[in-house]
Amino acid sequence: MSLTDDWRAGKLKDIYYHVQDEYGKIYPARYVTCQQKFAQFLPRKIVQVLAVCDYEKLQASFQENEEAKEIIAELEDKNTQLEKKLEIAVKALEHIKRLPVRVCCDNTAEQALKEIKEYHI
Repeated sequence: MSLTDDWRAGKLKDIYYHVQDEYGKIYPARYVTCQQKFAQFLPRKIVQVLAVCDYEKLQASFQENEEAKEIIAELEDKNTQLEKKLEIAVKALEHIKRLPVRVCCDNTAEQALKEIKEYHI
């Protein structure tokens, strides 16, 4: 269940939550239970409960988000490097396919790579 479902079902703790009302406004609202019955003392209808108003949890979420951004940046950089290597490998394979068999067999690996670099780069 979501926070919104729990709010409507009367299952949340008596604390503040960030909520969105029927007009799209977002603000903190206190969830209150009175004598085992749910009471919502707000002038507007709550459409969605977004998050608990907890500064420590919010800060932890921001920290996790920053760490995730760093990991994504590292992975994107590695992906770019791998794409470049793949592009060179594909060009090398295309070049090797066009070489006569005897030339390919007579050359060493270093010579073949030198020819590929000179031809394609």
